[in-house]
Amino acid sequence: MASEFIPWVVISITLIVVLGILFIGLARGISGSLVGVLSMTRTETTMVAILHTQGNEYYVEVVWTFAPTPIKGIVLASGEALKPPSPYACGAGTVPAPYRYCIYIIHAPSPPVGVLT
Repeated sequence: MASEFIPWVVISITLIVVLGILFIGLARGISGSLVGVLSMTRTETTMVAILHTQGNEYYVEVVWTFAPTPIKGIVLASGEALKPPSPYACGAGTVPAPYRYCIYIIHAPSPPVGVLT
C-alpha cells in the first residue's frame, strides 16, 4: 500500500508545482501585455532637430512615439508660439521603438525651442 501511495503523492505535488508556475507566468504575462498595450496608447511628442538655413527660415523636425497627434504650435525663443504650417515631409521608423516624424519649414524672427501639443 505504501508503494502505491508514494507515486501518487509525487505526481500530485509535481502537478501542483507545475500548474502554479504556469498560472503565475500566465498572470504576469497578461498584466505585462496590458501594460505594453497601454503604454503604446501614450504619445510623446519631441522636437528633435532644428536647421537654420538662411535669414529667418528654419527646418523643424518633430517626432512622435507610437501615434502622432497634431501639434498646436511651435514655440520660439522670444516666447511667442507660431501656428504650425503644413508638414513639408513625413515618415515613419521602427528603431529603437515605433515612431513617426514630420519636418516643418517655418519663417520666424527667432529660433524655435519647443512644440505645443
